[in-house]
Amino acid sequence: MISLLDVVSERLASTWTPVRTEGDAVFAWTPADRLRGDGERVVEQIREAYEAFRQRLAHARILQNHDCQACLGIGTLDLKFVVHGGTLVVQQLPSQVHLAGPAVNLAHRLLKNTIADARGIRAYLFVTDAAMELLQLSPNSGTAHQESYPDAGDVAGRVIPLAVAPTPQGSVPG
Repeated sequence: MISLLDVVSERLASTWTPVRTEGDAVFAWTPADRLRGDGERVVEQIREAYEAFRQRLAHARILQNHDCQACLGIGTLDLKFVVHGGTLVVQQLPSQVHLAGPAVNLAHRLLKNTIADARGIRAYLFVTDAAMELLQLSPNSGTAHQESYPDAGDVAGRVIPLAVAPTPQGSVPG
């Protein structure tokens, strides 16, 4: 059976190279040249990965046939994506690729952010200003947001919601 993280990795594989899973996260990277000026395609690919995750989640709920805490909590799962740009070192080890450098460290920190609390959304893409410039995304994409870390300073970017809010019954989306 394909895991929830596998389905995300598969949808991102044409652009991103998964390095490893980290608990409930997939850490992936790609050379800047593969992204330069291609922001709309990158956002669409992430939206497709999110939709595949939601479909897999719905399927997993159908297959759920017991009451363990993991299965009961499956409906609360959601995804966040962080895209950051910067310099890194790629180290090819015998059994895996290892990434190192300040941009890598910051990308990891950005996963622990205030977006869900500050914006009231759980499924989102956070694109840092460094990545916005690389991707050449419109400055009107999403909503401005800033995180602050004592050792890394302020990190600004844009938050793009992934989940579409349900339409109230009887109303027509505009």
